[in-house]
Amino acid sequence: MNDYETIYTPSAEVLPAEQETETFTRTDRLTAFAMLLGGFLFVRFGMYHVAGLLTTLVVWGILTAELLFLKHKGITLDKGGYVMAAVLYVFAAVYTVTASTLLKTLDTVFLVLTGCLFLFRAAAPGKAVFAFLPLTLSRAVFTLPFLHFGKAFRCIVSGKTGRNWKQAGLVLLGFLLAVPMTLVVAGLLCSADPGVNWMLKQLFHAPQEELATLFPHLLVGIPIGAGMFSVLWSAASKSVSFTEEDGEDAARSCRFLPCALAYAAVTPICLLYVLYIVSQMGYFLGGFTGETGEMNYADYARQGFFELCAVCCINLSVIACLGLFTKRSGEERPMPTKLYNCYLCVCSLFIAGTAIAKMCLYIRVYGLTELRVYTTWFMVLLVIGFGVLAVRQFVKLPVGKIAAVTFTVMFALLCFSRPQKLIVSYNAKQYLAGHIAEFDITIVEDMSLDAVAGLMTFDEATRIRLAEEDHATLWHCPDVKDLDFYESLNLSAWEVMLRD
Repeated sequence: MNDYETIYTPSAEVLPAEQETETFTRTDRLTAFAMLLGGFLFVRFGMYHVAGLLTTLVVWGILTAELLFLKHKGITLDKGGYVMAAVLYVFAAVYTVTASTLLKTLDTVFLVLTGCLFLFRAAAPGKAVFAFLPLTLSRAVFTLPFLHFGKAFRCIVSGKTGRNWKQAGLVLLGFLLAVPMTLVVAGLLCSADPGVNWMLKQLFHAPQEELATLFPHLLVGIPIGAGMFSVLWSAASKSVSFTEEDGEDAARSCRFLPCALAYAAVTPICLLYVLYIVSQMGYFLGGFTGETGEMNYADYARQGFFELCAVCCINLSVIACLGLFTKRSGEERPMPTKLYNCYLCVCSLFIAGTAIAKMCLYIRVYGLTELRVYTTWFMVLLVIGFGVLAVRQFVKLPVGKIAAVTFTVMFALLCFSRPQKLIVSYNAKQYLAGHIAEFDITIVEDMSLDAVAGLMTFDEATRIRLAEEDHATLWHCPDVKDLDFYESLNLSAWEVMLRD
């Protein structure tokens, strides 16, 4: 080899690094564009306009695009993956089933968390995902969306057509930047000249509110779409891995609390529970026997109910701390830790059970409200959780998977039962049967169309009887005719329209 070749021939180690470029397929570009569009539509119709059927279709479209992309990348889902995908499709229908803003908001949070966990599990399948659920869920939500955040934009502008996409993106960005100044100038011209005002109204038939919110929705929706594509790309490229060894290493790093210190801190609480339960045994059992002493049912049910709920939550936190942070000589928990956890679970079961009994007594006498339904649902969920934790101290159970399945089933019961409709229907039937003293129709005004759908199950004469002296409230309940297009795309609205 001569000197010229020696000096100017690149080495085998340097050449690939200098010439290595990332390539994307047409499917990659289409999926990236679909995720950016899906992020905008989710903000538009999932956060701003929670539009029932339209929001459901948007979520279904995003899920379908993700599944097709995973298949294109050769990712094969196991049975658990298909189950999680089915759960996502089912819960996307909640937007259409109910008109309750609270349930739709909770459903959005559930879909985001479950969707991230689904893609995390697609990238790292195995039992470890649910065995260390808090750790994997935090990584799926707070790591994957930022792991390949800029990938969607690089993907769209890549390839032969990338230049055209890049130019189109720059033009679109220029238009978006011009929107605020254009709106200001248009407003000034409309104020100065009625002719300009008339022409602009003819050009733009869309409501001004819709146009005004378009720009901020794009600013929020496009980064969300980029995060969605980052999670999807991480799963498709298997950028993350998680094994039982990884989970055990993370768990061992959290065990810094000496057992003696933990037991000393928990013992006073345990002794306090003994004294409290013994001294208040008759008061507690009143929820089961109906004997309330000198208190009426309302005072009895209210007295300490939410305090008992708080105590159960504190106990759950203490059990979690004992399990996660106390030191161990081996992989198994020390026997004192198991006994303390079991004792706290039994005390919590007793407290939660009596709290539920107190609330059931209150509901039987005074009827349902949203707060009573939601708190009772939460306490039932805690009872199931404490029961599983008590058994887990002495029998090996997949607690993470049981917790995920239990919460999913309980949340499905809450969402698809339409609590507001159930509340109005139950209270009306109990009042007509003479089991409760009065029917408060004014609560319908503060609820969604789910409550109106429950009221519309009765004929007009019965509805007037239910209203008693407050007929004005009956006729001022939310009416389908007063709703905009977005609010009418749900099951309750359709039921009211059919019966009206």
